Amino acid sequence: PAATSWKRGAGGATGGVSPALISAAAVASALALGDAYNEGLRVPLLRDAQCARDAGAGVDRDPLEPGVAAAARAALRDGAVVVVDGFLTQQELAVVRAELPDISAAPGALRPNPKVQAGNFDTRTDQVCYVREDEDGTPVAGATTCGPGLFRCHRLLRALAVPLEEEQGPPFLVPAWTQLAVYREGGGYYRWHTDGMHFNPAYWLAGPYGLYLYFRWGAIRRRSVTGIVYLNGSEEWRPEWGGVLRCRGAIGVRWLDASVADAAGGATGGPAESGDPLVQEHEITPRGGRLVLFPSQLVEHEVCATYRERWALTVWLGR
Repeated sequence: PAATSWKRGAGGATGGVSPALISAAAVASALALGDAYNEGLRVPLLRDAQCARDAGAGVDRDPLEPGVAAAARAALRDGAVVVVDGFLTQQELAVVRAELPDISAAPGALRPNPKVQAGNFDTRTDQVCYVREDEDGTPVAGATTCGPGLFRCHRLLRALAVPLEEEQGPPFLVPAWTQLAVYREGGGYYRWHTDGMHFNPAYWLAGPYGLYLYFRWGAIRRRSVTGIVYLNGSEEWRPEWGGVLRCRGAIGVRWLDASVADAAGGATGGPAESGDPLVQEHEITPRGGRLVLFPSQLVEHEVCATYRERWALTVWLGR
């Protein structure tokens, strides 16, 4: 009798785990994994991403001259930051800048960045919206219509995948959207961070939770190259305005001129560099029309405190 009572306590309703509870836990785990895949990988990247060729289709000019593109590919391959002055012409920049006040004033167009929406108020302070085509093909910037100048800039930025893709390397996967961000004049910032991440194999020791993280960080894991074009005025950016992009972890900065077809001729001096390039901090001012490229998983960077309105459009080329 004692043995029978012990078995009932261990495996019966009073001491065991009921099949209904096991089923509920399995369903909850499957739903969590599905949500992580959908929100972390499918929606931000896989749902409507394009290959480089499709992302560049229909663009009315080459985003980079062949020589500049070759120099940029080589620098990115080596782990450097690439700065291309004149990526946008003066006319292209002027058209975009004429459209920005309407976006800034449109209700609901610019919203708190994702970290603020998640309750993190200490990492970044910019407001953002996403430029893309909606379901009927209308260009939009957040909750408002996107002007032709900004949408053309969006297409040029995505088309960078064509000249930057390596012939022998893995192909790019280009998201359908770009991120428009503005820092206001009151000292806005973005703390040190990397845009991409390496998924540590140790996470797999966590079992299903490791798979959850693998999916949840899916789009970030696959970021390969960050491309930023600044939409500020074309005048020299003054030191008192702050807002510089500060980078570390790169082997250096390659300065190029978009208007020069030859790779050697396109190189410009830029600030002097010295010391260990992997620990040195490189500062890049957000001059209007300037393009900045860097390896997403390698280069740590920050936006320093900004005392003048600062606009930028960003694409993350995935692999």
